[in-house]
Amino acid sequence: MTEKAEQILVSALELFVANGFDGTSTIQIAKKANVSEALIFRHFNNKAGLLEAIVKKGQELFIKPIKEILEDQNPESIISKTLELPLVYFNDKSNYWRLLIEFKSKDKTVSELMHRESKIEQLKGHVQKAFEQIKVSNPINESHMVYILIYGISMLIYDPEHYELCKSTIEYLKKKYRTAV
Repeated sequence: MTEKAEQILVSALELFVANGFDGTSTIQIAKKANVSEALIFRHFNNKAGLLEAIVKKGQELFIKPIKEILEDQNPESIISKTLELPLVYFNDKSNYWRLLIEFKSKDKTVSELMHRESKIEQLKGHVQKAFEQIKVSNPINESHMVYILIYGISMLIYDPEHYELCKSTIEYLKKKYRTAV
């Protein structure tokens, strides 16, 4: 990808997160990226193509820590790393994470793009097996609960008023499952 295309992606991502997909025009993106609107169309065909490129890049970033967890065989480590996912994404790739989480619930296109190669179902199964290995009484429901909590924490973690609550909830859960280091 060219430097200009990367500039367009970064600018569009910032604007999509701030204003939403429908609330952002290609003219605004071009202005923020300091490029012509024609260059956006040359690289991405249209605004939807630009969104698809952003989601694809975000997916790559999103999937990397999940793949690491899927390769892990230590049940305590699997549960601990899964609980820490919102912090990993918040600290490393917050705009991509915000786009993927916020748009997934609001935008059908993003939801469909995310589910094309989703590793979430694999992760849920891996976490369930980890709960089975540490002899949790109802591993299916525990893995569902962790998924729901992680999703909820991921939605709240960007609000400065909730950040500490999110961190303390993750620590509480790690202690509950005896995975805290």
